[in-house]
Amino acid sequence: MGNLEDRIREKKIKNLYVYGDLPLREKPEFLAVQNIFLSRLGELSDLFLPASFYPGESGHFLDYGSRLKASSDRLEQNKEQRSDLEVFNRLRKELGISEWPAPKKNIIEDSLQEASSISGRKLGRRRYIWLEDMARKTQNSLSVMNWKPAESAAGEFIIIIDQNLDLYSGLELPEEVPGYSQARNPDLVLIHPDEASRLGLEAEQEITIRVENKTLRGQIKPDFGLRPGVLVIRPLITDPFLLELYHQGVVRGTVELKNE
Repeated sequence: MGNLEDRIREKKIKNLYVYGDLPLREKPEFLAVQNIFLSRLGELSDLFLPASFYPGESGHFLDYGSRLKASSDRLEQNKEQRSDLEVFNRLRKELGISEWPAPKKNIIEDSLQEASSISGRKLGRRRYIWLEDMARKTQNSLSVMNWKPAESAAGEFIIIIDQNLDLYSGLELPEEVPGYSQARNPDLVLIHPDEASRLGLEAEQEITIRVENKTLRGQIKPDFGLRPGVLVIRPLITDPFLLELYHQGVVRGTVELKNE
């Protein structure tokens, strides 16, 4: 980040496109931001573009179970609507930056069109589709850790430390952003429903998690997007231990779940 800001300050970078958010303190001559909501960086940008790649009532994304999740209205989207890749490449072209070639096979688009013929879980308006080839990186990052489902309430879990959206500034109307309230809740502990049932845990049940002799408290939130043996937490970074966990991203350790 420091190197990027130095290059902006030295005018070596005059045009910058950011997909998502960055804690930039230096602004180039032209700044374009594409994000799911108007963050602080988005407010400072010369051009702000909304992004659709988000787990809300519309759009599509890869969940922690390495599946593509799409709403039915996304499957019936307007053919004239530009994809994020098209918007990205158009912007790069206008800024005189090298263009990213589109993949020969659009896996996401093809998968959405063929959703009805792919075996998967369907809940309400949403479809859950297994697409191993789309999530090879995620799969490998978990498989190298040789994780295994917990065999008892005191067992081994893979813990994914996700980002809590409460860290973002400039978001004053969370009700307008699908999923924001959940993504900023530091007390939720996401767990696969089958795993929660096996451990005798119910939704909204208060629990205690022990990681590396540290105690974390949370509230059960069943989520089909996770694999058994995996927990997801989104803590607010309030001490060095949580900061270390967040930097690691994915940790393995003995976790004890105790009913409160």
